[in-house]
Amino acid sequence: MERTKFRIIIGALIISLALFSTLTHAEIINVPDDFETIQAGIDSAEDGDTVLVAPGEYMEMITIPGNGILVKGVAEDPAETIIDAEEGGTVVTFSNEGGEASILDGFTIRNGQADIGGGIINQSSSPNLRNLIIRENSAVRGGGFYVGRDTHPIVTNSLFINNTAEYMGAGIFCWGGELTLRNVTLTNNDIESEWNGGGVYLQGATATFDSVYISDCNACFGAGIYVNASDVVLNHVLLFDNTATSGGGLYLDASQSGSITADHLTVVNNVAEQAGGGFYGTSPDLLLVNSIFFANESGEAPQIFLMRGSADISYCDIDGGRNEMHVSHGHQLTWGEGNIDDDPQFSDPNNDDFHLTEDSPCIDTGDPDSQEDPDGTRADMGAFYFNQLDVPKSQDIIPEDFKLFPAYPNPFNSSTTISYSLPTRLNISLNIHNTHGRLIDVLVDQVMPAGKHSVMWDANGTSAGVYLVRIEGPEKTITSKLVLIK
Repeated sequence: MERTKFRIIIGALIISLALFSTLTHAEIINVPDDFETIQAGIDSAEDGDTVLVAPGEYMEMITIPGNGILVKGVAEDPAETIIDAEEGGTVVTFSNEGGEASILDGFTIRNGQADIGGGIINQSSSPNLRNLIIRENSAVRGGGFYVGRDTHPIVTNSLFINNTAEYMGAGIFCWGGELTLRNVTLTNNDIESEWNGGGVYLQGATATFDSVYISDCNACFGAGIYVNASDVVLNHVLLFDNTATSGGGLYLDASQSGSITADHLTVVNNVAEQAGGGFYGTSPDLLLVNSIFFANESGEAPQIFLMRGSADISYCDIDGGRNEMHVSHGHQLTWGEGNIDDDPQFSDPNNDDFHLTEDSPCIDTGDPDSQEDPDGTRADMGAFYFNQLDVPKSQDIIPEDFKLFPAYPNPFNSSTTISYSLPTRLNISLNIHNTHGRLIDVLVDQVMPAGKHSVMWDANGTSAGVYLVRIEGPEKTITSKLVLIK
């Protein structure tokens, strides 16, 4: 017995030493201090190393192997570190050499041009993409990002803007992979011919979208999202101001089976010249709950157009109600409990703010069996819940910390609210800067009393992009990122 215990202890020690040896051998490679180019730094990296890239513009195309390395720019401001292919090919290629997930974090990826994957191509790896701006790339398929078969990429906290494709997937094209998007915005991504999927095109794929916002995209079919033979889960997703011939918001194709399961989806102000301003399905298996379809325009048919298959809709706010849905004869629509037909009373729809106001009929009218909203109340309908916790702008209870809260909404179209707290009366400044440090706007520059305060930044007349909000007191400065979309 004692001998067995001894062997177990020795074995554990050997494993611990091996892990320690691996961790201690991981290196940080600095670009351009150690190597002039990003690719040279990557080529010198071994398993687990970090290639740390200083702010600047790097005119190159890079290939990242699957050996678990981290290629890192400035996560807090990806606009500072730019990789530009100068239209010479794909900006970033992920290979499967090594078989481990590598990470790309904190870059702007721009001016890629290729047959597939103008910005990023991933055909045989499963990378993590974080804090990226993927802009002004073009391809036949997958202008911003091309995802290949049997891969499992995860994209978080990223912006796809002004990408184009000739045929499919101006923002993202996913062919048979498993795609996860979290806190991702896709805006102004366009198909340049009579093809499909302005924001995202999914073919034979599995996809999960969580807190994804898609706007101002254009395509023939499925301007926001085009789904073919794919299973898609949408949680807290917003689709607005997208334009197509059919399926302004979403399009589910009939060529093969597929499904869309949506919880807390808002589809608003999308346009289809023919049918299905909000949704067009030619073989759908559609499940909608806690969702809003409002003010979607269609030239010749209702905003939700079901040709074949089945749909199950409950606890949703559908503009026009059951009458604003077309279901072909012989196909199944389950019009479940809790559906309403009412103006959701968005905060500022003219400026693309689709949060709910306090009088909205969508508050506390979601599925009672759904998970409660973060404020502990019954689920609301739509992508954004209404916070019912009564917190005035200046609280009677004095905060303990000097704090800058996340802007709300963010990303935003024309205005956003910035809140901060002061533990005592202080002389502060609250300013907006661009990513190069230039002052854009002064919001506060005075002595403020202790408490929680809020101020709105009106960004009308300011170009789309990444900005920094900075609060400065006598002893502390805090900076946070804002994403302005147009």
